[in-house]
Amino acid sequence: MSSRPAFWMESFEELWERLDTFEGLRVTVDKSRALELDEAERARVWAAKAWNALRALDSYAHAAGDGFNGGFCQHCAPDRSGQ
Repeated sequence: MSSRPAFWMESFEELWERLDTFEGLRVTVDKSRALELDEAERARVWAAKAWNALRALDSYAHAAGDGFNGGFCQHCAPDRSGQ
C-alpha cells in the first residue's frame, strides 16, 4: 500500500486519466502537449501541483453553483468571505 496522499499524481499521464474526477471543470488543453510535460525533470512535482490546482478550481465551481458569490481567492481564504 502506498503512503502517498490520495491527491498525489505521479505524472501528467495519470492526471489526464483522472480528469473525469472534476465534474465542475472542462479541460481544453491538447492532450499531447500536456503529456509532453512528463519528459521534464520536475514533472512529478508539477503534476501534483496541477492536480491540487484543479481540485481547488473544481471546488470553486461547485461552490459558485451552490450560491457562493465571491471570487476564487475568496473561496480559498480561510474565512470564506462571500458566502
